Amino acid sequence: HNNMQLLSNNGGRKGEDELQHQLKLLQQSFTKLQHLIIPEDDNQSISPASIEKLQGVFVVKGEKGKDYDVEYHHGDNNWKILKRLRLASKRQLFIDSISFDEKRFYRVKLAE
Repeated sequence: HNNMQLLSNNGGRKGEDELQHQLKLLQQSFTKLQHLIIPEDDNQSISPASIEKLQGVFVVKGEKGKDYDVEYHHGDNNWKILKRLRLASKRQLFIDSISFDEKRFYRVKLAE
């Protein structure tokens, strides 16, 4: 019992508490991610170029095997190419890990 008290006094957790803690962190991360993903809507004939998201996690929709340019700007409408992407399927998840450090707007269009 003394060991458990010592552990908890120093910020430690029992195995079960640690699992609960990790689960809570995962749920928080998932909640943050949910609003980043562009909803599926096959009734709209939206081209991938219409994607303009603030966050760096989104689904690129397009034709399998074609190249698309992912572009971004910081709010100044000065678009820069971030990456050229060849789609492996009609929908592909794109994650820009740098975007978590700065605000970026995105669009995707068929490569020239």
